[in-house]
Amino acid sequence: MKTTFDLNTLMFRFLSGLNLGITGGIYKDERPDGSALEDIVVNTIDLTADYAPQIATSNINIHVPDLDLTINGKPQKKEDMARLASLTDTILTAIRGHHFDDCGTVIQSQVVLKDEDVAGQHYTNIRIGWYLHE
Repeated sequence: MKTTFDLNTLMFRFLSGLNLGITGGIYKDERPDGSALEDIVVNTIDLTADYAPQIATSNINIHVPDLDLTINGKPQKKEDMARLASLTDTILTAIRGHHFDDCGTVIQSQVVLKDEDVAGQHYTNIRIGWYLHE
């Protein structure tokens, strides 16, 4: 039987093998405090334990700093939708085209959110459903 640690490691290794060109890093569970870089964080929020197939849910959070813009003469920070969309599309396409051994995946949802922990950033949350056939 797999654990959430196994799933986090599996997705971490998969994402690390992609050529994403991010300014930060890829992390399991949480990113460095106060990071102002493009970071990707993988975490698993639930996993059935003692029966097969195991069913799990993981998140891939793609953090991107906001753009500094001037709108109507006023300096503002706004989400960098082009960069968020590009990274999101690359990761979604890669997941859809990849076969993970002994498990199936389905992309359950995707949404862009304002980062409440770090000012001046937004992130894409991709939710992945796992079906583990061990």
